[in-house]
Amino acid sequence: MPLKNGKSIACGEDLLYNGKKRAFPYREHPFHIPEIRRKRRETGKKIPVLSVVLDKSSMDRCRARRGLFRLPILEERMVKRTLLCLLALMLVWTCFVAYAEENTQVSHYLLLGEDGYAEEVVEDARTDTIVLVSLDTRYNRVIMTSILRDCQINNPRGNPTKANLLYKNHGFEGIIACLERDLDVQIEGAVLVNFENVKPVIDALGGVDIEIDENEYIAIRKILLDDDPNMPDGPGLVHMTGRIALAYMRDRSSGSGDFSRTERQRKVVSQLFDKCRELSLMELVGLYNEVSSGMKMNLSAMDILDVLSKGYQLMTSGADFVEFHIPQDGTWSYGTLGSSSVLDVRWEKNRDRFHELLNTPPQSQP
Repeated sequence: MPLKNGKSIACGEDLLYNGKKRAFPYREHPFHIPEIRRKRRETGKKIPVLSVVLDKSSMDRCRARRGLFRLPILEERMVKRTLLCLLALMLVWTCFVAYAEENTQVSHYLLLGEDGYAEEVVEDARTDTIVLVSLDTRYNRVIMTSILRDCQINNPRGNPTKANLLYKNHGFEGIIACLERDLDVQIEGAVLVNFENVKPVIDALGGVDIEIDENEYIAIRKILLDDDPNMPDGPGLVHMTGRIALAYMRDRSSGSGDFSRTERQRKVVSQLFDKCRELSLMELVGLYNEVSSGMKMNLSAMDILDVLSKGYQLMTSGADFVEFHIPQDGTWSYGTLGSSSVLDVRWEKNRDRFHELLNTPPQSQP
């Protein structure tokens, strides 16, 4: 390797500097040797540094010996910038693929139920039933998501409250806005029904057949005060009229409280969904007209026809009925809000699991 004084040394040989013999690592320019930097700071003087100039053959030999040669600073910066650009492109591509896989062929509607005994909807009643109905035309299914009434959620003002108070205090607009925010979905509209109006629907469809256990049997008898000609004889498979099915759905004393109550509601709705598969579109519209007087909604007439049309298309094409609930297991804990017991829900985890369900084809789900 030629030096400025005309002498040369081979790559990796010792270099005489300031009268001392030291190994000169070619992966570092002498300016960056820690000893030289330290002396410059201490003395404040410029210490002469032997400049080394490599000819082409020496440069090639140094490049061939990895670890003894370092790329020039400018070239190293270019490599870093190139790597950063590649990482940024990979991130953008990942986001694009995720967006492309997002299921956009889902329409979400909110079904609210008042657990009262009045014949008509009461404006200031709590909505003890909160169900997000998702009509998925991409994967040919209907997803029924029960949101437990005791879930703690922030109201439109950002203050914590219970889910079943959202409609009472903030109306359709408030509860829709809160669920859209925490579940990251667009809700097309909402329907409020009184539980008493569910009975004629069940009777019109011929009732439902559901297996009940001993505790559920006792609870039904208590709710109906042991006064019904169609009262079940005991646990087992029971054919339920509208009145008995409603008592079954209202039961909170057996099982796991509200988790079991919402599961019973989904069982009844699942059977009603299957029964509606046999109806014509006109019969479906007629069934709606029969119960619409006991409903309140924020949907226009055209929106209602659109919902009925989508629902009929899914039912007659053999759509699957999928059940989901919020909160999911492992995403909540018991808490208190004032004097009330609440479910402290980790909404972000529930949102992620819900979107995982929406974006996963049925055959890929566990």
